[in-house]
Amino acid sequence: MFRLSPLFVRPKWVLTPVLSSKSSFAAKLRGDSLPQKPFKPPSEMAKKWEKMPEGLRASIPPVSMRKSTNLIEIKNLPYTVIPRDIKMLAGDTSKNVSSISEITFIRNNYYQPTGSVMIRFHTDKDADRFMTKNSMTSFCGNKLDIVTHSKSYVFPKRLPPHIRRDPGNCIIVSGFPLNIAIDSIKETLVSDFPGISNTLCEQFIPLYVSGAVPMSKWILVFKTKQEAYQMVRKLHNTYFRGDLNGKKYLLKARVVY
Repeated sequence: MFRLSPLFVRPKWVLTPVLSSKSSFAAKLRGDSLPQKPFKPPSEMAKKWEKMPEGLRASIPPVSMRKSTNLIEIKNLPYTVIPRDIKMLAGDTSKNVSSISEITFIRNNYYQPTGSVMIRFHTDKDADRFMTKNSMTSFCGNKLDIVTHSKSYVFPKRLPPHIRRDPGNCIIVSGFPLNIAIDSIKETLVSDFPGISNTLCEQFIPLYVSGAVPMSKWILVFKTKQEAYQMVRKLHNTYFRGDLNGKKYLLKARVVY
C-alpha cells in the first residue's frame, strides 16, 4: 500500500481557503457585504393583495351611480338562447314569482337573432340586483354586456304588431318558393303531414327577405305552445313538394319568442 511520506510538500497549484469574510468570494455569495432588505411578515403582504386595482375598481360602477330604471339590455348572448336561460341568470327558475316582467329578443330586419335581449323588471331594485349579480358573468363562453335604458325607451319590435304576442306560440318557416300562395301552404301541410287540420294555424304572415334569395319566409301563429313545437318537429329539415320543374325546397323551422 502506497503511503505519503512526512516530507511530502503540497504543490503550489493547490488553493488554500481564505478565512477573511470581507473580501472572499464565498462571503459575497452569502451576502455578508450586500445590504439586506427588511422582510415583511405574511400579515402585511396579504393586505397588499386585498386592495383592488384602481382600473378594475373604476370599471364596475357602484349601485348609487347607476340609472334608476327597470329596463336593461343584455348583449353578446348566443343565438340559441331561450327565455328559460334568461330566468336562470336572474335566479327565478326555482321561484314561483318571477322578478322579470317581459323578455323581448331583438332581431334584425330579416327577423334573424342578433344576440341581444331586452328585459323589463317589475321594480328598479330587481334590475339593480340583476346587474350586480351578472356584471362580470360569462354565458356559454361569451362575456355578457349589460346596458341600461330609460323607462320610456321604445325598442323596435320586428314581430308584426297585429299578431298575438304570447311567447312560444309562433314559428318561422323558411324555404318555401318565393311566389307561393297561402292556400298552397295550407294544402301542403294537410296533405303531406297527417293529423294536421286546415284550421290549426291561426295566421300566416309573410316576412321580408332579401331580393337575392329565391325563397320566402313565413310566420305561423298557433293557439298553444304544444302545437307550435309539434309543427317544428314535423317541418324542420323536410322537403317541400317540388314545383313543375321537379325542384324540391328544404324547409327550416324554429320556434320564436
